[in-house]
Amino acid sequence: MRHAGSFVLTMLIAALPLYACAGSVETETNGTTPPDAGTTAQPPTAADVRTNVRDGFVAEAEWMRSYGVATLARAPEAPAAFDRLNASEAQIVAAISPVAGDARAAQLADLLHARANAFADLVRTIGAKAAPVGSDPQAALDANAQQIADFFVALCPNAFPSDAVNDLTSANRSMAEALQARAADDRWASISSFDAAQASSAHFADEVGFAIASTFGATLAPSTTSRTEDAVSLQLHVLFGDQVFWTRAYVADRMRNVEAQPELDRAVQATIDMTGVLSPYFGQDAVQMQAYIHADTTNAIAFVLALESGNQDTVQAISAQWNAGADTLAQYLAATARVDQAEAQRLLRVSVDREQAMIEARANEQWDAEAANYQLVLESRTELASLLASSTVVTTH
Repeated sequence: MRHAGSFVLTMLIAALPLYACAGSVETETNGTTPPDAGTTAQPPTAADVRTNVRDGFVAEAEWMRSYGVATLARAPEAPAAFDRLNASEAQIVAAISPVAGDARAAQLADLLHARANAFADLVRTIGAKAAPVGSDPQAALDANAQQIADFFVALCPNAFPSDAVNDLTSANRSMAEALQARAADDRWASISSFDAAQASSAHFADEVGFAIASTFGATLAPSTTSRTEDAVSLQLHVLFGDQVFWTRAYVADRMRNVEAQPELDRAVQATIDMTGVLSPYFGQDAVQMQAYIHADTTNAIAFVLALESGNQDTVQAISAQWNAGADTLAQYLAATARVDQAEAQRLLRVSVDREQAMIEARANEQWDAEAANYQLVLESRTELASLLASSTVVTTH
């Protein structure tokens, strides 16, 4: 691990401009609150289904990349990443089980489990840099995609388009290209291909979500949100998720002592893209929002540098700075977007707390804890995205 003198480190952190990133733990286990004993779960709304399905498929794409990169690097975190890949697929099943029923949910779980295993076979082939012996893992993965598409055609007859399988197979191909480019050390091509894979996965998820909402509308709860709010929420879910995902990718590569700047650039691009989503509602205030949101990435970098310095005083100073930045963002969102300040502050404080725990766990090679804390960061950020989307639409209409 690299080290730096505390004075040099402090000056470097202080000098980090907006474009430089052109780049005490609460006891939570899974980021959710269990229902009270004896209560009956309420049916989801159509928007809930669409959001949960989209979040699940996006998470699957992210954990595919994380597992693939770790495996290609022969990194010890690969098993933890594969466990989280399977957990993301359980997340997809949970999103459809309220309407599909237990038997169909189990069928989908089997298909998604097979998908994870087929992907693992494909990654091994890429890592071996040799043609597969016997069966073709890419063909097996694509055949599995067809089975998943067929499942949704049967679940939502006349609502799920049969050609939606093209999105899932495109996601497969783009993910393979991303890992092949990574193996060839072409970082920007790898990032671009992953973005394409994630976009295809999200589009497939949207086809699933809309088909379920159309087919099972009578069993879903009445809508509590507008279409505009739902659309903004979905966009912000992806962008807040991208910021955290690529910041984590930067930290992982830096701690592996490999080139990490492209991942950092991509993390910042996510916050820049937020300006495009928010500008129609807030004008120039959206630029200031982006700057405050971007500060989370800058503080994450500073925290990594502080850990590398070995100076605990600097670590604590950066931690305090990071929390202060979260509070400033909560205050600004309350003043500008009328977001509930206490709730925004809570979500942002949890996010900071878990990001710090994630980085420390990675530094200590505690892979399960690192993955679990990343998941909690992601959940708090997507909750913030939903909160901001709701307040945005209410405030500006």
